[in-house]
Amino acid sequence: MEHRAYFIVGDFFSCIVTGGMTGWLVTGWVGSGWSMFGGMLLGMGVGMGLAFLLSPIFMTFFGAMEVMVPGMLSGMLGGMVVGMGVPGDSLTALDGWIQGGVAGGVVVMATYAMNWQVKGVRP
Repeated sequence: MEHRAYFIVGDFFSCIVTGGMTGWLVTGWVGSGWSMFGGMLLGMGVGMGLAFLLSPIFMTFFGAMEVMVPGMLSGMLGGMVVGMGVPGDSLTALDGWIQGGVAGGVVVMATYAMNWQVKGVRP
């Protein structure tokens, strides 16, 4: 993973946008009558599909591996969290965007932390 500020900011941006857009889409498709499990499965699928579509755009600017792995995880986690939250809490589209974006931010921080752990680097 890159250490230059441009790429770090780009990683955060791409993951937050991917997670946020996934959460926003999932709030429109999952209704309050859904089960949490069904919402989670749909959210995971939407997240993977959206990350697959957004990754080529972000890869152009921020690198392939730095975008693909955290981007897919951000989309999946954001979709799963929001997909389970809509039936339970009746989230709005803005709530879905915020929760998905937070999930994306958590994923990119965890990805950097695990990368440092594997390489034996201290931040």
